[in-house]
Amino acid sequence: MYHSEIVDELMRGAIDLHCHHYPEISLDLRMRLTDIECLRMAASYGMKAMIFKSHMWPTMSHTYLLQETLSEIRVFGGIALNPCVGGLKPWVVEAAIKLGARAIWMPTWGAKNDNRNGWGGGASKILQKAYRNMSAFTPEELISVVDENGKLKEEVKDILQIVKEAGNVILFTGHISPSETLALAEAAAKEGFKKLVFSHPLSHTVGAKIEDMLAVAKMGFFIEFCFIATLPLRQKESPQEIYETITQIGPEHCILTTDAIYAWGPPAPEMFRMFIAAMLELGLDSEQIKVMVQKNPGELLGLQ
Repeated sequence: MYHSEIVDELMRGAIDLHCHHYPEISLDLRMRLTDIECLRMAASYGMKAMIFKSHMWPTMSHTYLLQETLSEIRVFGGIALNPCVGGLKPWVVEAAIKLGARAIWMPTWGAKNDNRNGWGGGASKILQKAYRNMSAFTPEELISVVDENGKLKEEVKDILQIVKEAGNVILFTGHISPSETLALAEAAAKEGFKKLVFSHPLSHTVGAKIEDMLAVAKMGFFIEFCFIATLPLRQKESPQEIYETITQIGPEHCILTTDAIYAWGPPAPEMFRMFIAAMLELGLDSEQIKVMVQKNPGELLGLQ
């Protein structure tokens, strides 16, 4: 079987747990396709499901309406716990879940780690270009999930418990630091929570080492790898680096996602297809990839 045929087969039943929707950040930040066009393309490839993410606002109402429109693919929403939605507020998480959230992201652009060189690092650079009033945002408003002693904050423990009790919700680590992620993972393991994902640890935003990823994987959690960072205009990671990291961790602890967001990139389903093809070319076999794009995300979403 040719690689193209293997990729087509692996796309049937694949799940992308990290794709940005439109509008995201602002109406000016266009996507390559509308959300409906994206979902229809994904369905034509045989994909099973997608999660739509926003750095700014909850996506549950949006994905609810999309699901009412489309029946050939599942689509889910969630919330990123950034300052604009109240940050680390347990009641916000509870409300989001009652409204259908299947993904909770720890802070992204609002994370202290994302701005460790001062306010305006990482994703927040996009916001500062979009909003002239972001200058009123102060470094003191940036969020950490641990206190000054490195201990997990009580409100984060409460959030973890709420997500655990929901049963079918995934907790992503967002843009918090590796040390914060380890503190969160240790608490999750202690509580018997299984659905934790270490968000794109190879990204410069997070800056994790292989030892951090191995430690989180050893606790029984999943490590996310996104393809967006390998593309032109980003090129902060290489497919080779992702491949080598996966071989060290083991596919059973990994998931592949797109993190598609920009109009200059391919549509999310095609980006996902490119990711699968790249991993095949580099040496992973179809069963290893199937685990990362079908089995693991399916278990996280309860769609086995």
